[in-house]
Amino acid sequence: MRRPGPRRGVMLVEILIGAILMLVVGTVLVGVITIAYDSQRTISGQNLADATARAAMDSLVDNLRTASADPAGSNSVLSAAAINDITYYGEYYNTASPPALVFYTVRYWVDSSVSPATLKRLAMERIVSPRIAIVRGSFETKLPGSADFPPFG
Repeated sequence: MRRPGPRRGVMLVEILIGAILMLVVGTVLVGVITIAYDSQRTISGQNLADATARAAMDSLVDNLRTASADPAGSNSVLSAAAINDITYYGEYYNTASPPALVFYTVRYWVDSSVSPATLKRLAMERIVSPRIAIVRGSFETKLPGSADFPPFG
C-alpha cells in the first residue's frame, strides 16, 4: 500500500478566490483610470477657457494701446466708459492707394443678453484725406480670440 504524499494541483476553491481577488483589483484599477481621464478632460476644458479669455483680453489691451486723441479736437482718448463698456478713438495711416489717415472708434462691451456672456467689439472707420471724409464701414465681432478680426492698418 502506498502512503499518501503531498497533493499536486490547485483546488477549485483556491481558483475561485484568486479570480474574485483579481476581479476586485481590476475593478479598482478601472475606476482609478476613469477618474484620471475625467480629471484630465476637466483640466483641459479649463485650460482652453483660460486661453480663450486670455486671447480676448490680449486683443482688447493691444487695441487700447493704439488709442489716440479724438480727431474732432477733444484731448480725450475715451469716448465713453462704463463697468461693462468702453469706447475709444484710434488712428492709423493707410498706405494703400490713395494713402490716407484713418480714424476709427472702437467699442468693447460685455453682451450679457446671451449665455454665456460674450465680449464683443464694434468698430467704425473714417478715412480722412485732404478733401474727402468717407465713412468706410462698421462691423461687429464676437471675441473669443484675437484671430477673429484683423488688426487695423
